[in-house]
Amino acid sequence: MTDVPNDLTHPDYFPQRSDLLTGNVELDQITLEEHEDAPSRSILKGLLSQVSIGSDLSKITLPTFILEPRSFLEKLGDFFAHPQLLVEAAKLEGVERLVAVTKWFISGFHVRPLGVKKPYNPMLGEFFHCSWPEFHSELLCEQVCHHPPVSAFVYSCETENVNIEYQGSILFKSKFSGNSASVISDGTCTLTFTNKTTGEKDEWFITYPRTYVKGVFIGTTHMQMGDECEIFSKQLGLQCNIEFKQKGIFFGQMDGVRARISTYTPKIKRGVETDERETQEKLFEVTGTWSTELSIKDAETKEEMPFFHVTEPYHEKTVIPARKMNPFESRRFWRHVTYALHHDDQEKATEEKTKLENNQRAYRAYRNENDVKHVNMFFDLVDEENHKWYWNGKTIRDIDRTENFQVNHPVDDEYIVYE
Repeated sequence: MTDVPNDLTHPDYFPQRSDLLTGNVELDQITLEEHEDAPSRSILKGLLSQVSIGSDLSKITLPTFILEPRSFLEKLGDFFAHPQLLVEAAKLEGVERLVAVTKWFISGFHVRPLGVKKPYNPMLGEFFHCSWPEFHSELLCEQVCHHPPVSAFVYSCETENVNIEYQGSILFKSKFSGNSASVISDGTCTLTFTNKTTGEKDEWFITYPRTYVKGVFIGTTHMQMGDECEIFSKQLGLQCNIEFKQKGIFFGQMDGVRARISTYTPKIKRGVETDERETQEKLFEVTGTWSTELSIKDAETKEEMPFFHVTEPYHEKTVIPARKMNPFESRRFWRHVTYALHHDDQEKATEEKTKLENNQRAYRAYRNENDVKHVNMFFDLVDEENHKWYWNGKTIRDIDRTENFQVNHPVDDEYIVYE
């Protein structure tokens, strides 16, 4: 069994991509290395005794060999790997802005690890922070609810004339169905452009597609995006309906996507305006594969041109060294599990993961016995029925990140209070 070092500066906690180790960037300021899945390790083959059709995977104990060695909260940062596209969108207005936002949104899906791995399920109160200093932008994520699992986030970016804010809370539902598993991202996020001079706000609402893991027991295990999602503006009457296409057994294109940009009017039922939308004028259509390249076609002129290619500049997120983190920050919180996984010590990884999970159960029991509610640091609950949390305005600079940070936590053990 691997001995886990106490030194948080130890490079084996966060192995890095060697092609990015340049300049004065500290080792664990760069994202985790991507690992290709071992051919013999189908992501769910070890779960036959626990699953049945329709099972909720969030309630199943997963073996550590299928884990991607980082928290899901950190994985959310991958989606923002092209901040320059949002900066470009801030310079535009109307339908041109919608086209630019569509490009940014689809660009976030190609950043993923090789093979099929599942990140750690975040624990209640866990949070993650990263930044892209060259774009004056940062991301803050927090696990605001554990049962059901809800992750909240806020991304902010300051440009010369416009402030950009993208926030939301997503309830994740996972289901097993025969030879596949699916993850539903339930929630509507809000992207807001605020003019620094006038204070005028331009709001866009965004939903997410489903993620499918195919070939669980038969065939090659692989991930696909599927179903529809949308981007729309109630103020401007503009929308983009995005369809992520799944490849069939014999036909279809892998990672296919089609996005249709149009104007719309709200549907009227019995004289009352509803949230349903009726498409009016078709403006643009985006087609291609989200994992490689896309093209865009003008509905009026029929002109088609390149839209996005995955070779466009990709920007790594910056993360401070783990030794300077608050104990509830993802990399520090999961460091023992991560270290064991990178040393292929499944026994130690399972032991450390179990300790964290048992601590979470003990904390939940404490709250229930003493009628105490967990208080989130960065997000406030505004709609319990629909699982909506909004950012309360606090930033990472409002909390203690000193090396000798002590947590006032009712369940006091070494896996919560890191020395």
